[in-house]
Amino acid sequence: MKRAVAGVVGLPGKAVAAIMRRRARLPRFVNRAIDGVLDNPRSRLYRFLSRAASPFSASDIPAPTRRPRTLPAVYIAPANYAGQGHQWARALRAAGIDAANLAVVGPGAYSFPADSVVPVSVQLNSSAWQRAEFDAAVSYGHVLIEAERQLFGTLFDADVRREVEELGREGVSVAMISHGTDVRIPSRHSAAHELSPFADPGGYFDRVERMARRNVALLEELGRPTFVSTPDLLDFVSFAHWCPVTIDPARWTAPRTPDAGPLRVVHAPTDPQLKGTALVEPTLERLDRAGVISYRRLERIPHEQMPARFAEADVVLDQFRLGLYSVTAVEAMAAGCVAIAHVPDRVRRRVADATGRDLPVVEAAPDELERVLVELAEDRDRREAIAAESRVFAGEVHDGRLSAVVLHRHWIDGEAP
Repeated sequence: MKRAVAGVVGLPGKAVAAIMRRRARLPRFVNRAIDGVLDNPRSRLYRFLSRAASPFSASDIPAPTRRPRTLPAVYIAPANYAGQGHQWARALRAAGIDAANLAVVGPGAYSFPADSVVPVSVQLNSSAWQRAEFDAAVSYGHVLIEAERQLFGTLFDADVRREVEELGREGVSVAMISHGTDVRIPSRHSAAHELSPFADPGGYFDRVERMARRNVALLEELGRPTFVSTPDLLDFVSFAHWCPVTIDPARWTAPRTPDAGPLRVVHAPTDPQLKGTALVEPTLERLDRAGVISYRRLERIPHEQMPARFAEADVVLDQFRLGLYSVTAVEAMAAGCVAIAHVPDRVRRRVADATGRDLPVVEAAPDELERVLVELAEDRDRREAIAAESRVFAGEVHDGRLSAVVLHRHWIDGEAP
């Protein structure tokens, strides 16, 4: 197992990363120019910038992903967002189906485990790696493509459609799985969600809109078995199947630190705008000053340290704008915390229909959060009951067993390579 992480190397790479972090503040014409580069990975400029952001030498080119030990087998690539590609591979192996995942990593990527890791610059620019990895993927007989992203760099003109065709010519059964932003169409989301971040003044979501629409159209055109990682995404890909995000519950069973003071509340926003941090933090800071809660914002903490941080918390705040519960909420539940998020009723019904269990994530819109936290602070018995129910839910729904069943039932079992 490897860590899917990469850092920005050298001044050109730091400059590229700095520009990308500040895109929301740039003039629209500048963002459109950047989009023109990002949308053309075959161009010389794109490949130059990828090398500048993450340069490589021959010694940096990894060996191809290992060949499968038994068949049928599943190859999962290339996104590994929140470590999910790795977790789905683990879940399939536990169900008796060999699987491995590949993570393509860019500058400043978060560190998550992966079976195979390749820097994006190698993926785009090393023809030797591209051909060897394609051969490795073919050997699995089943390929699960994450987030509609191309797998083999420029081997097939950086075109996912062509990659699916070429894999099919080799007898490979291909399925698709969407993670979120890749199919969450901003204009449709903002029309359906009052708190949608895509309605923020000054936000630049032109490329997100264009890419999401393109990806949904691609999924419809391909007609391959299609999955989504969170149930809200069925709003955008109605023909898909929900394949739940997956964690290893054992990682989140660190001994809990006894609470001896105010309600301990944490929030770990990987993207504060999407999570709705600014909508809830004034409430949290006010309650902290009043002594009702003890609030901490967790940022830039390596993922492997998060179980210990959650073991010191009573409540974990997830997100309040997108209409879902994320991997963070699942990890919090597995750790014995009360998870709070704003999750619409229709998403909760989908969870209940698919699992036979009510989602134990406590509901709170930003303007309801103060009341919810005060009630939890005053009722230890209720907190403990929710935490216990949450641990069971995380263990039953998100430990990988259900995800393996979904993949097997709606793809692997029905489509032999």
